[in-house]
Amino acid sequence: MSRNVVYPALTAALPAFYHFYAPKTEAAQGLLLPVGYGYCVASVVSALWLVFIMGAKVGSARKAAGIPYPQMYAEKQEAEKSREAHLFNCAQRVHQNTLENLPSYMFLVLFTGLFYPRLSTGLASTWVVSRVLYMVGYNSGVPRNRVTGAIIGGLSFIGLLMLATYSAFTIVDSANYQI
Repeated sequence: MSRNVVYPALTAALPAFYHFYAPKTEAAQGLLLPVGYGYCVASVVSALWLVFIMGAKVGSARKAAGIPYPQMYAEKQEAEKSREAHLFNCAQRVHQNTLENLPSYMFLVLFTGLFYPRLSTGLASTWVVSRVLYMVGYNSGVPRNRVTGAIIGGLSFIGLLMLATYSAFTIVDSANYQI
């Protein structure tokens, strides 16, 4: 290769490497994000850590109960006879329920955070804390102990849903579409 090809190629590549080491501004790869949006992302990451912890709890409960893979739950008769099998079912249900809600939660937080990052972060953090309460209550072996976490989580989820609805209508209204 001649120098006429190598030097321009290296010079063109330097900004790409500099991007990783340069001081960061509030713009991420050309996207302008609102101040505080990082907290929305941190709330989502904390929820993912919580799901990881829940999965580890399911694994340890499965081992203690002796439930073989790929069986999702202990059979009803087995859970009635063995406290470990019942606790496994509780841990599995907490994990499963959180996974069922996670995609909607993530979208709502990341979408509403573009418009109202502080309010979105507050509601999202409340949801994560409510899932901890839900997990502790359910994993006690008494399923009704999950109710406090379920109510708080439901209210924060409805708050995120209402905020997302308002944000969506704001976008549609600002476009001035005429149908």
